[in-house]
Order: sequence, then C-alpha cells, then structure tokens
Amino acid sequence: MNNSHCQYYWCEFLDKILSLLTEKGIQQKTFAENIGVTKHTITDWKNGRSKSYMKYIDKIADFFDVSADYLLEKTDDKSPLPKEA
Repeated sequence: MNNSHCQYYWCEFLDKILSLLTEKGIQQKTFAENIGVTKHTITDWKNGRSKSYMKYIDKIADFFDVSADYLLEKTDDKSPLPKEA
C-alpha cells in the first residue's frame, strides 16, 4: 500500500481490512458490494484519495463479524459487541 498519502491510523485501518479479506478469502469486489460501495471506492481508500470509509465502519465491522474497535486498533479482541434485541 502507498503509505505516503495516509496518516498512521488510516494505514492501519486499511491494512486491517486487507488482512481480513485475505484471511477470509474474500475479493475486494464482493466486500465492496456487501457494504454498499464500489470497488473504485475501495481503491480510492487504499490510495488515500478518499476518507469516506468512516461512514462505513459499522457495516465493515458487521461484514467481518468483528468490533469497530478492532478495526480502529482500539483492541486486539475481534469479538463484535452483542446486538441489541
């Protein structure tokens, strides 16, 4: 990834997403479709051209079944918070 266009937390967040995609064998296109963005948007995130990912934190966490805090490097615990009834 081209780290020259991003701040530390930005790169860590994107690295986390890319790692989860690889770990689960999911293509970026499938991921994009499931969270409601285009593959081009994912590319823009990776290249530092867009920071719109913050609007999708909850959808991304739900997609991977992890907590938003895990994605944002606030915890090493992947467990999502329990869903409210």
